[in-house]
Amino acid sequence: MVERYIVAHSIEYPMGGSSHSGEVHISRGDIVSIYHDQTYKRAGEWYVPVEANQRSFNMNTDDLKHFCTQHVLLSEMDIELQLNVLHFQIDKALDLADKKKFNDVARQWIEMKKFGRKLSDVKKTEKVSL
Repeated sequence: MVERYIVAHSIEYPMGGSSHSGEVHISRGDIVSIYHDQTYKRAGEWYVPVEANQRSFNMNTDDLKHFCTQHVLLSEMDIELQLNVLHFQIDKALDLADKKKFNDVARQWIEMKKFGRKLSDVKKTEKVSL
């Protein structure tokens, strides 16, 4: 099973292992593919294969959980939830006639909408290519 996420905050992740060295840079807006069905244990820790920017590497499952809970990696559901929260905040800013708050939240809403479209487009392209 492959899950796709979009990166909300750029990260540097150590590639590790004997055949890889250095770090992989994952930029804001990049798509990350995680292959949960290939989870394995090494040195007492669980890892999953990950692909980002045409580079494959293994990510510690604890790191993956951390990135998801800290909203560094966003799923489609995370984006939808964030859009709902931002929509509520836009309505509240309009009710209070708070132009600055409205502009800030509207900018965030537009950016989150773009993330959602990009992630959705990747999934559509994947289905077509199968």
